[in-house]
Amino acid sequence: MEMKHIRTLSLALCLSLSTFGAAIAEESGDKSPPVPPLMDHIRDHGETLMPVPQPDNAPGAGQKFVPGDGEGGVSKDAGDAKDTDSKAVQPGPQVKDINELPPELRKLLGAGQPVVTEVEPTPAMREQLYKQIWQQIGAEYFDQTKLNDWDSRLTKYDGKLNSAEELDAALTELVDSVGDRWTKYQSPTQIREFSAMLKDGFVLAGMVLRKHSDNAWHIDSMLYDSAAQKSVLREGDIVVSINGKKLNNLSETEVLKLSAGHEGEVMNVVAEWDGQTREVQLTLFRPMKDRVQVAKLPDDVLYIRLPTYDKPEIVDDFMKQLKAQYYEAKGGLTGIVLDLRNNSGGLVDMALKTSSLFLEQGTMVKSTVHKGQLETVTEYKVKPLVPFAKRMITEPHMLDFFNWLQNTPMVILINGSTASSSEITTGALQDNGRIYVIGTHSFGKAVAFTIQDLPNGGRFFLTSMKYLTPNGHDVYDKGIQPDLVVEQPRDAKKDAQLIAAHDYIVKLSAQRFKQVQDGKDLAGKPATELQHLDANPYKKPLILLGFVIGLLILAFTQLASHKKK
Repeated sequence: MEMKHIRTLSLALCLSLSTFGAAIAEESGDKSPPVPPLMDHIRDHGETLMPVPQPDNAPGAGQKFVPGDGEGGVSKDAGDAKDTDSKAVQPGPQVKDINELPPELRKLLGAGQPVVTEVEPTPAMREQLYKQIWQQIGAEYFDQTKLNDWDSRLTKYDGKLNSAEELDAALTELVDSVGDRWTKYQSPTQIREFSAMLKDGFVLAGMVLRKHSDNAWHIDSMLYDSAAQKSVLREGDIVVSINGKKLNNLSETEVLKLSAGHEGEVMNVVAEWDGQTREVQLTLFRPMKDRVQVAKLPDDVLYIRLPTYDKPEIVDDFMKQLKAQYYEAKGGLTGIVLDLRNNSGGLVDMALKTSSLFLEQGTMVKSTVHKGQLETVTEYKVKPLVPFAKRMITEPHMLDFFNWLQNTPMVILINGSTASSSEITTGALQDNGRIYVIGTHSFGKAVAFTIQDLPNGGRFFLTSMKYLTPNGHDVYDKGIQPDLVVEQPRDAKKDAQLIAAHDYIVKLSAQRFKQVQDGKDLAGKPATELQHLDANPYKKPLILLGFVIGLLILAFTQLASHKKK
């Protein structure tokens, strides 16, 4: 079982039913990019990426929980699900101390690497893990005003965590008490269940469901190229039942299991919208792999879709495609349509990298991070290239390419599934007046979270950062409002939003061309003729009107003085 698939379904529980977000980690290994300072989420490669200082005898400090009597099985790679179907492998000779090895092996294996010993979890270890999570939330949660009676929760479970199940229940209650849809705990059991679903060939229908205050399950967002996204369903619809089973009294785990199935299966969904109940049939299929999509629209308008910010290689390919299209057209492109619909976000530094392509200068985003009493407010800006930096660029037409990126007519398409890092890019370019936004309001996330594998085999999501758009707009639960609202009809065969974007770019390009031509015409006229040109066609009529009004006032004044006499 690949770690990428295990973690994708694991995150799906948190993001499908109580969150929306991006895909998570790829396979474990040493090829992961450096952890960025600003994160929509941190990509997790089997290690704890945001460690909390711990005592030497605490779980996680050179120790990992292993299953005992009554414990849920946890693999040695904390965070990896244990395959209960596989046959037990008989261990060979065990070396408990690295000093027992020959000097050559001791030097090879012990160079800066701690010895990991497996220990039987004790109640004290479970309490230590509980208090570690309590401390981490109290120190790093982005809005500490929401932590009501937090001090009373520290010792709430002292002496009561005698099993893995009791620890899971305590951590779930602790994390859920924050009341934040993004701050979540996943138990080892949940992770194993979703790993088993993947192993059995399950695929998601693409509906990211969340229970709202009306006790109904709403479609919060939709996964791109999924059965749900290609159907008549839309964000905001209420899902009443799936395959005949009503959702109102089901748990998050039960709803997620219902919203997945095998490839080729037909899922019957009863949904409500516009006050009416309708039945929708979804034929499940595996979505295509994330890739940049490029097309040349009529009138030389470039269409490019960025599917995610979660993979740096995808963002790199996005930049390469832009450059290739510009050079192929020899700079003759009319404008750009950047499609961020159903882009759920990803790594925030990738959003900043993308945003900086299209800005010569300006603020991109403002973020706030807490670490205890320390509050760090960061403003990310783009500055113009200094002259010597421009002289260092030797590739032909590269400066022309940069100038085109920063000035060509551009539209960004968004919808209710445009979230997090996608909203950072949209907000950055909209607030700086660089682009025109078409579609429907975005998801409205405005926070970032970290993902941490725990030594008991569970997984912890913590909302650790808040961000605002350059103009200080808080889009949390509101989303970014488009400059032009265009709804996509449920049964439309054509993309109404894309058509609107194309038409806008063509009209704006024509206006700019006319302005340039008018400027050239003026530049070609002699100075004597230019003196007679009036830049304001209303200037003379206004002067004449003012003169007439003045005469009327003078006449009225004289008439009034005669009457007094």
